[in-house]
Amino acid sequence: MGVTEMNQRKLLKKQLGDGYSYEKIKSASDVKRILSTAEPLGFDMVVSSLTVGCVRLEAVLYQQSGRKKLGYDLFVKDTPTGQEWICYDNLTDEVRIGAFNFEQEMFNVLNTYVVKHGLSYTECSFEKLEGKP
Repeated sequence: MGVTEMNQRKLLKKQLGDGYSYEKIKSASDVKRILSTAEPLGFDMVVSSLTVGCVRLEAVLYQQSGRKKLGYDLFVKDTPTGQEWICYDNLTDEVRIGAFNFEQEMFNVLNTYVVKHGLSYTECSFEKLEGKP
């Protein structure tokens, strides 16, 4: 992990205050146990979530072609203050749930995608979508 990415995460955490949050919903051992069982998933299961301003990355357990997999879903907002999240992409990056600092790991994946696709943590360049009031 690069010092720059760690510093950028800490800077954004300070700058965004409540707009930055990380939630670990399932432990790495819980995720490995779920992946190893034969019982199918009835629904997608978020195991960890990182919100940085206008973008959110979720590590998700899901079922595909009869197999359980672990992947990332990327969400964006159409306005920085909006309440609705819009699914932007399903990432193919490997999820390293057992990483020493999974929050930093998720930030690195998120930051790479944000930079590569011209997204922003603090501004939205999307047309406002009409949704729930």
